Amino acid sequence: MLWGSIYPANKALTEVAPTFTLLCLRYLIAAVFMTTYLQRRKQYIPSPKRTIEKGDRRYIILFGIGAFALCNGLQLAGTKMAGASLASLINSMSPIAICILAVIFLHEKLTARKVVCVICAVTGAALVVSNSGGESHRIGIVFSLAAMITWGIVSVFMRSFSQKYDALTITTYGIYASAIATFPLMIWEISAKAPKALWQPEYILLLLYVSIICTAATHMMWNYCLSKIEASQCSL
Repeated sequence: MLWGSIYPANKALTEVAPTFTLLCLRYLIAAVFMTTYLQRRKQYIPSPKRTIEKGDRRYIILFGIGAFALCNGLQLAGTKMAGASLASLINSMSPIAICILAVIFLHEKLTARKVVCVICAVTGAALVVSNSGGESHRIGIVFSLAAMITWGIVSVFMRSFSQKYDALTITTYGIYASAIATFPLMIWEISAKAPKALWQPEYILLLLYVSIICTAATHMMWNYCLSKIEASQCSL
């Protein structure tokens, strides 16, 4: 439910600010929130899964860049061009990519119930996409599909790490990596044209909502769910 609300919020924000500026600000705010929460949580709930082994750090960094910077960058572009409703419906096809990849790489079983769910997702998305509008809509659909596939790859990849490390720690490290990766792109966009309208109170509140609720909280919950149930079942 929270993740679904990000589409109309992003649609409104992309009207007043460029893509990577929004992404970087979103992850900088989320990083501050996650760091504060992580430090407070350590005082009350000790966990042996919070220290990332040296050999795994590069994979967590790749996860942050892939899941947050690349995937959400494509999602923002798709939402701006295709519209919030269409982009969110295309995202509902993510179980297809995750189920297929989970069967291949995680050796999960593709049950009859999962197959029925996938068919429903494909049918619904195909009906909506087939009635798409002009060239801008079609390019937006391509970006949204690319975001969906990227998210499927990252989710399957993170399934093994979510068994090994605390979900909050993985999410925090991933957000750090994405904030660093998108920072130079934000500076480049701002140097071309500063998004002055973004600093109006209503857009600041919307940015805080997207950063804390739709980014930090939802990704943390998703990684936690991946640690408890199969990736294919989680996606469905």
